[in-house]
Amino acid sequence: MPAYLRLPLLILVLCACPGFSSDIAVPGDAPDLATALRQAKAGDTIRLGAGQFTGDIVVDKPVTIRGINMLETRITGKKTTLTIDADVTLENLEIVGAETGVFVKAGRHLG
Repeated sequence: MPAYLRLPLLILVLCACPGFSSDIAVPGDAPDLATALRQAKAGDTIRLGAGQFTGDIVVDKPVTIRGINMLETRITGKKTTLTIDADVTLENLEIVGAETGVFVKAGRHLG
C-alpha cells in the first residue's frame, strides 16, 4: 500500500470503530457496585442486574449506571446512597437513602 494512503486509512478505521467504552455486569464481571466502579474507566456502563445493591459510594468517574428497571434494581444506603463527583448518567434505578438518596457535588451533571 502506498505510504500516502496509510494515515487516511488508519483515521477511517478508528473513526468507524465504536467508542472504547465497555460494559461491566453486576453480578458477573464484578461482584458488587463498589468493585464495578473501581474497575470502570471513563465512559463505561455498569449494568446492574435485578436485586438490591449497597450504596454509600462516591461516583468519581464519568460512567453510566444502568439497572434492569426501577422495579427490579435498587441501590440502598444508610447515609448518602450515591455521591456524584463526576458527570454521571443513572438509568432504570430505584435509589433509597436514609438521609440523602443522591448528592451531586457542585459543577457536576447528572443525566
